[in-house]
Amino acid sequence: MALLVWVGGCALFGLDDDGWFDLPIATTKSLTVPLDLESPLSGQPAPEAVEEPIVLPVLPVDLASASEELANNRNKLKRLEITDIALQAKESTLTQALPALELYVGPRGASADSAAWVMIGTTPVVPAGSQEQVRGVIVTEAMDAAQIYLTSLDFSFKIKGVMSIAAGEPMPGGGADLEITLRVKATVDPSK
Repeated sequence: MALLVWVGGCALFGLDDDGWFDLPIATTKSLTVPLDLESPLSGQPAPEAVEEPIVLPVLPVDLASASEELANNRNKLKRLEITDIALQAKESTLTQALPALELYVGPRGASADSAAWVMIGTTPVVPAGSQEQVRGVIVTEAMDAAQIYLTSLDFSFKIKGVMSIAAGEPMPGGGADLEITLRVKATVDPSK
């Protein structure tokens, strides 16, 4: 798994409900996970309709080690939100479109079948072989439930999807490095 990080601060302040100024910190974090769909059945016609789950490892996310600004303000965090999601299938040799994926956050060390996961976004379908970056959709109403994980700066990330193959269609094959980029905005109360 490769991890790419870019950190940038924002110079704008906002007055909060208590009359104090809040400091927003913007951070972008990219997670890369390999997807391999090659199997002995790749390219062969499906004898019947098949729903094939996409199985990817749960990824650890440590924003504190990736962002000095966040690490220095860990005890002053009021809120942390994911403001943008992008997906790119790098070096893609996928023979079938990548279906819409569901993106989840959960507690550090959570197993893939834990009940604690919160779905924070979805990605659109990516055509077979495409390496174009696409924008996901954020589930804004889920941000409140995800705060317990996001504000810890140390959480887990899960990607879930299902490939649907109709009877007679070729079974999927190929692979790609899926790069998910999260843009995060943390609100810090400097008065704490």
